[in-house]
Amino acid sequence: MKLLVLGNGFDIDHGLPTSYADFMRFCQAVVEQSDIELNGHQKEYLKKISGDKSLNDKFKKLLKDNCLFRYFLKRIDKLGPDWIDLEREIKSVIQEFRIVEQNLQNSNQTYYQVEVEEKIFYLIDALSLDTDLFLDDIALNNMHKELCAALDDFSLALELYISHFINGTTISGVSPDIVEFEAKKVLVFNYSNTYERVYAGLHWDEQIDYVHGKAIAEDKESPNIILGITSPHYNVDESAGKDEGYVEFEKYFQRITKKTGNEYMKWIDSCKESKEPVEIVFFGHSLDFSDSDIIKDLICLENANIVIYYYNENAHKQIIANLIEIVGKKKLISMVSGETPKISLVQQKQHLKTATAGISVKKDIRELCNLHSLSESQIDSLLETLADHISQKDIDYFHSQRQVIGLLDILRWNDLKVFTVDDFYDICTMLPYEKNKMGTYKPYKYEEWYDGGPRGESPCSNDVVDLIDRINDYNETKYKEDIENIPYMYLNFITDYNEFEQEVLRILNDENPTTIFWNRLHKIISMCIDNKNFQKFFNEFDEDTLTRAIKARYRYLYRLYDALCFQIEELEQYVDEKTYD
Repeated sequence: MKLLVLGNGFDIDHGLPTSYADFMRFCQAVVEQSDIELNGHQKEYLKKISGDKSLNDKFKKLLKDNCLFRYFLKRIDKLGPDWIDLEREIKSVIQEFRIVEQNLQNSNQTYYQVEVEEKIFYLIDALSLDTDLFLDDIALNNMHKELCAALDDFSLALELYISHFINGTTISGVSPDIVEFEAKKVLVFNYSNTYERVYAGLHWDEQIDYVHGKAIAEDKESPNIILGITSPHYNVDESAGKDEGYVEFEKYFQRITKKTGNEYMKWIDSCKESKEPVEIVFFGHSLDFSDSDIIKDLICLENANIVIYYYNENAHKQIIANLIEIVGKKKLISMVSGETPKISLVQQKQHLKTATAGISVKKDIRELCNLHSLSESQIDSLLETLADHISQKDIDYFHSQRQVIGLLDILRWNDLKVFTVDDFYDICTMLPYEKNKMGTYKPYKYEEWYDGGPRGESPCSNDVVDLIDRINDYNETKYKEDIENIPYMYLNFITDYNEFEQEVLRILNDENPTTIFWNRLHKIISMCIDNKNFQKFFNEFDEDTLTRAIKARYRYLYRLYDALCFQIEELEQYVDEKTYD
């Protein structure tokens, strides 16, 4: 099974203003009518809501006297306009109120006196709650109700923002990473319809689960979406722990009461029962602890391999820090290291604003899969379109060698003898070959095109076999030509350890250790980090036999290797010291 997990970074990658910071800026512009900086899309939203009195009035009613909204505004004043830890702020608030309730119950007193130095004093003031400093059961109950109502109203305002504005925003371009991953199941943490608008129906037998609900543009009094927290002791399969108050804020509780997506649980159970290999890709998801119950279920699947895409180096570090918080440092290190790491962190490819990353050819392949549902004129039109792309050698349309093979395969599967193998081979030679994570070219296998689709049972046609053989031969030759221009890449092809050891020593002896030299070696290690020869060399080599100069170079090379293998440890202190104001 192939499972795609989408977070809010997916929407942001598509140019949509869906961060909490974006939403708060829009709220301020509408509710306070303040001259706050908005992006291009949001300026259009503001014009639209200004012309819709009913929507404008409802938006203001939900937020104007909302204690959580007021609190978030004060946090923005303190922390800056790009503050985005909204869910963690909610968690901080609820934890304090839970503590007060628990203290009152344990004290055998009729009231709890709030001291000025306590955090709850600041929160009551920041939330503008109407109460004194002597809190009894009635006062706490009233504040509990007000906070629950505020969360519902704030969530509904967010749902209105998504359904009326985000879901109608024109989207340009696509993510190559999403297009290239043949997802069978899609787990969406977002509230928007972005994936459906751009990618739905692209992959085989695809199912979509909106685990946090889907924004719906209906006139209703309560939100359809989930916005809340996940406490460490809360679990769907366990009874609540000692802090059972404010359960309305827990995401798992909201998922049950709002009856949002739970298909992913069936997917997980199915994988456990079948023990089939599972590929899970996270895209645009920070893996924050607020979603830890679901994240842990996914990444701890025994038969799963995980790829986590990150946007930039800051996001990379934050994801690692969040994973340490969820599964622990030792377990995470075991998951990301070794010959076959369970988790790989990969920088996402640049969003393509003008190209389609193969979406057009994929959709045409799907049309050919459903040829029985097309009329004669529709089939003629489709084949004419394909003929144009082939005659023009439209590499933007074909995008990859894999799509070229797939198109020939489905044509022959439908017994359509149009276009020759040579036509498709010529196009393949104009497209880059695929690489595996070691940086070497990745040969294509016939089984990937059995039954006109992914991994069927009946062999593909002779034409497809012929094309795959010719492409693999071409790619192998091209790859060998390419690596001749990459310094030291040949190290990865030395199979004998003694020969490898001597060659590394020769490089350290003969080369001038300039910055360029070290950068080249660093690149090779990063491309070949799973090479057993590298591991054995650093684990077993006796450096005492080296001269001082070569020993210094050896140790520096080892530090480069060590940093790539165990960079997670650098984040331990960051996680331990992480605090939330």
